[in-house]
Amino acid sequence: MASLSLRHLSKTYDNGVNAIKDVTLEVDDKEFMVLAGSMGCGISTVLRMIAGVEDITDGELLVDGERMNETPSIDRDMAMIFKNGKLYPQMNIYDNLAFGLKLKELPIGEIDARIAEVTQVLNIGHLLDKMTEDLDEKERALVVLGRAIVKKPKVFLLDEPFSSLSKELKKEMQELLWSLYEKMQITVVYVTHNSEDIRHTDTRVAVMNDGSVQQIGTIGELYDNPATPYVSEFLGVAVEEVC
Repeated sequence: MASLSLRHLSKTYDNGVNAIKDVTLEVDDKEFMVLAGSMGCGISTVLRMIAGVEDITDGELLVDGERMNETPSIDRDMAMIFKNGKLYPQMNIYDNLAFGLKLKELPIGEIDARIAEVTQVLNIGHLLDKMTEDLDEKERALVVLGRAIVKKPKVFLLDEPFSSLSKELKKEMQELLWSLYEKMQITVVYVTHNSEDIRHTDTRVAVMNDGSVQQIGTIGELYDNPATPYVSEFLGVAVEEVC
């Protein structure tokens, strides 16, 4: 497991757009941290910077105190599920789960042991010989989740992983994710643009707008004492929906 330190992170693209502005955030070891905000607020970009798929223009990213800015994404010991995570259609489910482990050149015995462990936890062992086209919506979501878990990462990064699922299945997968987190006690950063999702957690939430962090706290703290009109408006949507 690992702690994350985002110290004055900024991201400016070649066209001059300043997408991320001086973001500072501390994520404790084994913490479940939520990044929330409206579309275009910058939370997905921050997640991609943590993962190493977006370069950092200024500032530092530290994992357990070690600078990661120049470290390739494959060497950061993280697993990321992108929005609407895709499987490799040309591979069966076993090979989908094994792909990342083979890139790291793990022994076949360890690969098989990890896959056996994950398939038992997620109850997907019967899918290993199937192709992705043969899976239903829930099975696909479980395999995408399993492909990340099997890496045994220090940090688990989730960019609205269940946003494309039906409402009932999304709720089921969110409950499963929380159950897995409580068992695994892994460091998690979870991105959501859906204000209602915040109501399902009592962990800390960092609300972002226009590329900067507006406020950090539990949902109760943010709702009782919003630091900006944006935070109040964003959380107010969630309160109205729940009521």
